[in-house]
Amino acid sequence: MEFEFIGAKVASTLGSFGYKSYTVVMTHAGYDYLDAVPVIVAIAKIFVPFHAEQIQAEFYRMDKCHLHEIFLYNGIKQADGRESRIQTHAIKARLRAQHWARK
Repeated sequence: MEFEFIGAKVASTLGSFGYKSYTVVMTHAGYDYLDAVPVIVAIAKIFVPFHAEQIQAEFYRMDKCHLHEIFLYNGIKQADGRESRIQTHAIKARLRAQHWARK
């Protein structure tokens, strides 16, 4: 139930920003099945940084019991056999680095 609400909200927000092609899925992330936690993964062709920040901020404000994180990726999957160019949108990683640099 939690994913249906939050996943739908993320998808709705992407639509309201004018994204025509994107995907939003719930999966598990972790190094093994004992450490894996439920997360949302959203992929769009190109995330506008402001939009990505808005989606992340909205996710962190929501009441969640099970979902632990949201990951946003830019990317295009090539149909001709070439390697895909999916890249992470690293706003959170950048903010964490800035936080630790101040300490």
